Amino acid sequence: CNASSSSPTQSSTAGACVCDAGYVGANGGTCSPCAANSYCPGGTVETPCNASSSSPTQSSTAGACVCDAGYVGANGGTCSPCAANSYCPGGTVETPCNASSSS
Repeated sequence: CNASSSSPTQSSTAGACVCDAGYVGANGGTCSPCAANSYCPGGTVETPCNASSSSPTQSSTAGACVCDAGYVGANGGTCSPCAANSYCPGGTVETPCNASSSS
């Protein structure tokens, strides 16, 4: 198999070579690192992160998609705008503003 791909024991064709997690490409072909802001579980599938979230290059699971600053939500899930009078640095944390301040 080509780099970043593998196949089951006793495979008899190049098409049995499937891209590893974090990579994407045609079975039996060249595998490329998964693009930023998406994830690749392996094989031919590249899935974009949900709106208002991002992931690093070569991500392999939806959990690598983290909410952007100004949004909050579970990794790999839906990201919602940060509530009034709080701030969200990105990810799963929403922090209330200090007393006598607002956002």
